[in-house]
Formats: sequence, structure tokens, C-alpha cells
Amino acid sequence: MVGHFRSRRDSSVSFTPKPPIKCIINNSPPPHVKLRGNEKLINFIDPTFHRSTGISTILSYPKSIIKFNNNKLDMLKKKNLMEYKFPNHHLILLLPGMGSHKNSIFLPYLADVLSSNGFFVIRLDFRGMGDSEDCLDATLKGRLLDEDVKDIDTVITYMTNYIPFEEDETNIIPYDINVLAIIGHSRGVLAMFEWASKQGNSLKVPFLFNCAGRFDGQGLYDRILERIRSEKIAEELGDDVDIDSDAQTYEYLGHYIQMRKNGEFKKTWIPRAEILSLVNCDVEKFKDLIKSDTHIISLYGSNDSIVPISAAANYANLFNINHKHSLEIILEADHNFLMDIPHEQSSQKIIYNSNQTIPFKNNKLNLAPILTEKILYYLTEEFQLNSFYNSSLSITPSVSIQSKQFAITKHLIKLPRNPLPYKFSNISNFRDIGGYPTKFDNLIVKTNCVYRSASLSGITLQAFNYLLDIIKIKCIFDLRSISEIDEAGKIEYDLDGRTLKIKNIPFNKNKSLSPEKMAEQFKSLLISPCNFPAIYMKILLESIDSIKKFFEYIIDHDVSPEQPIIYHCTAGKDRTGILTMLILAILGVDDHLIAKEYELSTIGLKTEINMIKRIEARSDLYYYMLEDGTYTDVATNTSIPGKQLIIDYDITPETICASLLSSKYETMRLFIDQFKTEFESAEMFFKIQLGFSYSEIAKIRDSLLE
Repeated sequence: MVGHFRSRRDSSVSFTPKPPIKCIINNSPPPHVKLRGNEKLINFIDPTFHRSTGISTILSYPKSIIKFNNNKLDMLKKKNLMEYKFPNHHLILLLPGMGSHKNSIFLPYLADVLSSNGFFVIRLDFRGMGDSEDCLDATLKGRLLDEDVKDIDTVITYMTNYIPFEEDETNIIPYDINVLAIIGHSRGVLAMFEWASKQGNSLKVPFLFNCAGRFDGQGLYDRILERIRSEKIAEELGDDVDIDSDAQTYEYLGHYIQMRKNGEFKKTWIPRAEILSLVNCDVEKFKDLIKSDTHIISLYGSNDSIVPISAAANYANLFNINHKHSLEIILEADHNFLMDIPHEQSSQKIIYNSNQTIPFKNNKLNLAPILTEKILYYLTEEFQLNSFYNSSLSITPSVSIQSKQFAITKHLIKLPRNPLPYKFSNISNFRDIGGYPTKFDNLIVKTNCVYRSASLSGITLQAFNYLLDIIKIKCIFDLRSISEIDEAGKIEYDLDGRTLKIKNIPFNKNKSLSPEKMAEQFKSLLISPCNFPAIYMKILLESIDSIKKFFEYIIDHDVSPEQPIIYHCTAGKDRTGILTMLILAILGVDDHLIAKEYELSTIGLKTEINMIKRIEARSDLYYYMLEDGTYTDVATNTSIPGKQLIIDYDITPETICASLLSSKYETMRLFIDQFKTEFESAEMFFKIQLGFSYSEIAKIRDSLLE
């Protein structure tokens, strides 16, 4: 089956067209390709440089999608979540090493575990390997590093810029996905870093995993020369040849290896040019990757005889700036993360590190479970959140602020994303929403212009003065209902002659949407945060007039670092999160960053102690309210007794409280999916629902982009 696609690129963004990448789903794979029930064999072909079948890959889908036919209610049941995690919006790419292939060593196991944890996973054969087409010049040049980069780019370009598998009747990829991580092994690490370095400032992959990657090409060069000596090739070349000094100029630097191709192991020639493309790779240039928001994790075996353990230290020294590199050493593991065991233990199971019992084969203990466990740690929701939070703590000032800085200090000073820390202001969840890159070439969301927050009613006098005199806020938009304002209060300080507008634009047709009220109105939120998106769609449709007033202000006024604005609700996560999504979406920020920005409220609300205590105190009430009632799932029109619901989803007062206070990445991604299904794009929403012209949309972008 040939995958049909249409570009995800916005029509307002110009780009040079190129021949479309083809995606061919092979529903009758050859016998030697062993697939699990959640896997498909797929070929990607870029006509620009692929000549026939392109590159062969295996796509592993989140097992929960297959197991439960994409039924959200079934996926969320506690017993099912214990085995199969809820599917997420992340793709992970696995890259094999030299002479290897997509089903070699630890790659199938890693893909299987990752897909059980909700990830989409693609493992590939580079050209000249496995089931992929041959290299452009297999005899003289072989598999050059630049060809590897193009193969990586083919997969990533297709999966992130086009709607994949639209004609696939199973609709197995029901939403847009982003590349969360690339995991390279050995030579695949160099290909990964080479590809990443070519992305420059547009690199959007949060995690790069270096599994036993070579740092110094000299080691590979020396190994090949040793092989030449051991095979006595030097004797055949005559006395005039100096192997050590002249090797790079002679054809004999090439050599044969046994490599699996199309299901059979074949003696394959590795030409001199291929070797030199690795030996001469400038690893030092990869240090520029630390300028991005990417976290790099290096994993090495302590008994690696192929790549010296010094490579781990060298990469750590290269990348270990601003805490963007982590190093893991797996004891006793070799280059392929296997462990030699004594022959007398060959009939036993080994307990490794008193932690896991692992079977072995052929006198080798497969440490893939240990490797996978370490990789999964960095892909947990908590680590992802903290990594993004730490990388976004400071922001580059807007251009106008920079010019003032230079005039005084002669250098650039970064500013905090949250200029009102809680201990100073008594305000939670406050932050600048600027600094994010957009789809418009070289334009970012202007900083020091637009701020989001939880309720400002408890702000300290010193923080209020800071808002007016230092940040110079000109307008505050309060998204709360009148009843919420009457109950919780508002800013009461005297302006002392200063100018500040406070505009109440209540969302949800002026009905209260505090977390407590939301729990009473929307029982589905007591089950799981995954039910927030449907509620957000209702709030959005009930808030059109207020949303329009907000953006009309931006169109009619000079919103700038000299005249910034704030908007807030009660917790600063639901109504404020919806409005933030609309702002960033119309400015061209990608879905991944919008969802990560939303997720920051998980940290921002930790100081909202009074609200947390109120919800904790009422959680028992919500629990009994749910237990005594009946829940109706709108999607399936199914009624479920409350008591059965509590059992199926392991609901407790504690899980209810956690759900109500949550701001998970996947919640926002699912909301954006529904938003696109309903309105197609932010541009169409602004045009049809809000009634703005293209020139008015351009004014919003002119004000908030630079």
C-alpha cells in the first residue's frame, strides 16, 4: 500500500517544492523479516536521491492502539495501563551500527518495550544494509556518512511534515506526531549527530541517545590497519608501501565484512571512501548541539573492545555544559551490550546487579533490558518536563530591550521567564510566553510582551509595583466569571496615577470554571486528565466573544515590550491554557512546543497551596458523588455505574485531586488534535469563528513576532 499524504505546511509559508517522498506499506513481508502484531514493514523513498526501493524500516505502533482498537475508555483502565501505556504523540527513531541492520542485537527488544510504553518507534536499514536499496556507488564509495544523513532526513521529513498513511484503512496513526528521540548505536551515533548538526537552530529533537558511539576516527583506522597486518595484505603490496603513513592513499584500506542483506549473510566489500568518511568526521563540531534545547545521553559498556571507554569521557567533556549531557556506564557490557559469562553458568539464569533476572544465549548475557531501562528513565514524563523546564528558565530579551541593555552594559543579559517568583509576588504560574521559534523563517515569539498567570488577587504590593514600574504592564485580562471574582477577589491596590486597564472577558459565557466547579460540571475529569480535551472544546466554543475581544485589543493597540499585557484565570491552566494555545498557534509555534508550554503549569501550580488544599478537602465528596452516580461515555453512548467505574479505573480521592490539578503534555496534544479536526487550522479558526481578515491576522503576527 502506498501512503498518501498532503503537506502539513501552512499555505502562508513559502517553500521550494520537491518530489514527494513515497511511503510504501508492505503487507506481505518476506519470510526473513519477523514482525510482531503491532509492526509493519515500510519503505520510504525520496526520489531526489533514492533510485529504487529506498530505505526499509519497521514501524512499531503503541501496543494499546492495536490491543484496544484505539478505544480510549479501554486504554485508560488500570489493569490495561499496567501492561500497555496510553499512546502518545512521540516518535522514536532507532539507528543501527556498521554492518548491522534493523532487527539486530538490542533494537527489536528496545522497540518492543518502547511501543508498550506508548511510543511510535521506527528502526531502519541504511542504504546498503538489510533490506534497503544499495548505496549510490557500492564498489568505489560504499555507504558514506552523508547518505546516512539523507536516509534519516527522509524518514523524519515524511513523519513530521506530512499526514502519513491517510489511505490506510486502519487509520493506525490517528494524529500528528513529533520526533522525541533518536537512539543511535555505534556508527549510527555519528550519523545521528551529523544529521542533528545540519539542522542548526531548527533542531527540534529533545533527546539524542549515544549508544557506544565512536569519538575518535583514529581508533577505527588503527583497527583496520591491524586487520590488514593480520591478514598479511602488506606482504602482497611490496616493500615500498608504508602501511602506517600511506594507508589513506591506497585502495587496500578497504576490507570485507560479513553483513546481512535481504535475509542472508554476505561477504561485503567496505571501500576506502566509506571508511574515510567516518575516520575524517569532525566530532568537535557536534559541540554546537549544546546550544539547542536537546539533551544528550551517552550509554557505554565497561567491557567494550570495539570503541574504547575513553569515548564516553570525551563525549561527556564535549557536551557537558549547562547540564545537557548525561553519562551511563553499564558494567560488564561489551560493544553490543552483551556480557560474557562463564561456561559453567550457561544453563542458568543470571541475576544482574541484584535487580533483574535475565536469560542468556550462546554464553552471552543480553543486557538489552538494562540498556532499555536506562533509556526509559530519560523518556519518562517527569524527566521530559524537568528537562524542558530547565532549558526554558531564561529567555532572550526582545530586540528593543536588548538595545537598551547594550546601551548600558555593552552585553546581552538573559531574563527569567518568570520575573515574579512566588516568594516575592505571592502569584503562582506566572510566566512569559515568548521566545519560542515559529514556522516563519527566523521569527520567534517576541518576549517581554505577553504574560500568563494564575489569579492576581493575592499579589503583594511590591510585586504590583514591579508589574507597573518595571515590566510596565498596560492591560490585564481577567478570564474568570463575575462570581469567581466576587468570591476570590481582585487587585485592590491604588494605581497612584499610573495607567492600567483591567478588562474582564469571562470565558464559558460567564459560568465559573474554577477547578472545583469543573469537577462538579464535568464528571469525566474525575477519571483521567485525558478527558480534559473534550471539555476544552466546549469551553472554547462557549468563549468565542471573549476570545475575539482579547485579540481585537492586540490588533488595535501597540502590544510591545513597552506596553505588555497579562491574562489569567483562577489556576492559570485551563482557560489560560486554551488562550495560550490560540496565541502560539496563530503565531506559528509547533504543536509540541505549545503542549510543553502548557505542561509547565505542572510546576507553576506547586505553590498554589490554598487551592490544592481546597481540592484535596473536596476530593472525598467528588469520589462519593462519582460512586453514587452513573457515567455516560458520549463517544460510545455507554452508561457505566459509578462503582464499576471506580474499580475499572482505580479511582481514589488522591487520583481525582491529581487529575483536576494536572496539566499534562498529552492533554494539550489531544486538544490540538480535536481543534484541527474541527477547524482545520488556527488560521481558519481566526477567519471563520472569530471573523478576522488575513490583514488582521497579519497585524497580530506583526505585533508579537520578531
